Amino acid sequence: MASTSSLEGKVALVTGAGRGIGRGIALEFAARGAKVVINYRNSTKDAEAVVQEIKKIGSDAVSIQADVTKIPDIVKLFEEGKKAFGRLDIVMSNSGKEDFTPLLEVTPEIYDDVFNTNTRSQFFVAQQAYKHLEREGSVILMSSIAAGTRRPKDHSLYAGSKNAIKAFVRTLSTDMGDKHIRVNAIAPGGVKSDMFSHAAWRYAPGGTPDMKVEQMESGLASITPLGRVAEPVDVARVVCFLASNDSYWVNGETLGISGAPGPPDAVYNSSAQLWACCGDDADGKVSCNAPTDEVFQAPAIAQLSVLSSSVPTVSTETLIPGSATSATSSLTSSSSSSATASASSSPASDGLSTGAQAGIGVGVAVVALALLGILAFMFVKRRKSRNSQGYEQHAPVEAKGSIYHPTEKGLDNDTRRQELLSTGDNASYPGHARSTTPNTYYNQTTGSHQSPGTYELDAR
Repeated sequence: MASTSSLEGKVALVTGAGRGIGRGIALEFAARGAKVVINYRNSTKDAEAVVQEIKKIGSDAVSIQADVTKIPDIVKLFEEGKKAFGRLDIVMSNSGKEDFTPLLEVTPEIYDDVFNTNTRSQFFVAQQAYKHLEREGSVILMSSIAAGTRRPKDHSLYAGSKNAIKAFVRTLSTDMGDKHIRVNAIAPGGVKSDMFSHAAWRYAPGGTPDMKVEQMESGLASITPLGRVAEPVDVARVVCFLASNDSYWVNGETLGISGAPGPPDAVYNSSAQLWACCGDDADGKVSCNAPTDEVFQAPAIAQLSVLSSSVPTVSTETLIPGSATSATSSLTSSSSSSATASASSSPASDGLSTGAQAGIGVGVAVVALALLGILAFMFVKRRKSRNSQGYEQHAPVEAKGSIYHPTEKGLDNDTRRQELLSTGDNASYPGHARSTTPNTYYNQTTGSHQSPGTYELDAR
């Protein structure tokens, strides 16, 4: 029995596969048994090199030039790719471009360029995939971790173009359902590829445009739990999972591939005093220490200092367990002189003052008592709404088909009354009380069971 993770006998088409992440994906497809169509726009030599590497692995590949920002080129790419191997089973849309144009400098031309490459092209690649893929194929589009963050600065255009991809896969998975084609996306973080040096400094702690690649890598590794940055193969393995039958029940999803970097507010903070951790040590080697808890707390403490200008002085002598010592400090405007320095000494960084805790406790108690009062009132009112026989009493209501008449307060006609008497079923009509005694109704005024008459019936 063949492994469900195997791609043996499949044909995969990868756009932008001449270098970087696309190259890594193409090689991983081939390593798992798939034949690969290598798409490129300008990098002819790089694409041919990938083809040769795949053939050395023992699989087969062809390279096809096409600019995926042009619809006729996309059509040609799929037609030639399918002709080369007789079928297409997998499409990985990888081409894209990153942009950091400041907001006020974005022109319609820049906007169109970014969205044509990152969004429009992927939609029409998916369109052709739907047309040409075999039944139960797989389409994977390229989103980004940027689609779910607020930083770094000047990234809104790129983030928007990649966020659209997440919406595409949710709805395209429905559109392609008749052919059982699954549509998903991946959202990588920073990946160490040939483009790494161009943008990684924007994500690295203390990043600057002239930062060395080694410093970028060390800085990013320091804020990742796994202690390194991503390689193309890390992305490629997730793509192969989405392309294989192992992910058959994964559809319309966007999978993040970020390695779980540190807190975004700290990671992307441009303040030099918060992220002055990267540099050369005495031996000339790159050194980057992870920031302390005080660094992460500093923004919050700074906010406390600003707010304290309108807060009375509060003396604090009791600290939350875990503090080294007790101290007395005042949350006044004077405390704003050095927010970062006070992170390790001020009780504000460890917990609330005794007075503040007491105030919160009183507030919680008041709210709890109010809720209990409301519940008690509702319980008493509910009890009063029941008569001695346990039936709920309601105001008379008029409902179509009901045997209750709001003016005569009884049965509306003899025919309905006779029907009830003949069947003995006094629980099948709305507008009267249920009774355990056949042919009777419960009179909520007298508290007795009676034959049908003109007394008021329970309106439930």
